[in-house]
Amino acid sequence: MKEDLLGVPETLQNSRILLKRYQEGEGKLVYALIRDNKIRLQDHFPRTISQITDEQKAELYVRNKMAEWYGQKGYFFGIWEKSSQTYIGQISVKNIDWEIPRAEIGYYISKEYEGRGLMTEVVKLIIKFSFEQLKVRKLFLRTTPSNARSSKLAENCGFVKEGWLRKDFLKADKTLVDIIYYGITLQDFQGMKL
Repeated sequence: MKEDLLGVPETLQNSRILLKRYQEGEGKLVYALIRDNKIRLQDHFPRTISQITDEQKAELYVRNKMAEWYGQKGYFFGIWEKSSQTYIGQISVKNIDWEIPRAEIGYYISKEYEGRGLMTEVVKLIIKFSFEQLKVRKLFLRTTPSNARSSKLAENCGFVKEGWLRKDFLKADKTLVDIIYYGITLQDFQGMKL
């Protein structure tokens, strides 16, 4: 356990977005979003979709993510639109390797909120949090070649395409697909204006 991480902020925000650590009782919100976006998310988040099949399992998911936070294994934030106070998605810092240290980010947003630039703002908040609060030296994300929006988002936020791995991700239907890796280093971050 890293003592200097005991006080990391549980909320991050700007003028349009509030990111906050999941709280008990938010499973019903997570379930509703997953249920309403299942078809478009299932190929990119098959494990998450398989875990969240009803409100009770969604609440268990939320509590597991809270435990990961306290165990410094992953930092999962719900994404809230500030003006409407609506839960609209999730972003996480996960698969943390404290030896390097490096971490992966993963994110999704409800279909009604796509195309508004909100996720770009969210990713930039998480980049800053990861380098300044968690003190990582590298962040990475993975996306499928078919997810052009995610690739564009990564590049717009300063991530650099580092590789293309063939047949490296298992979709919900058990099809293996290629994955594109994007990364951003501490040096990259230090040169950015977020």
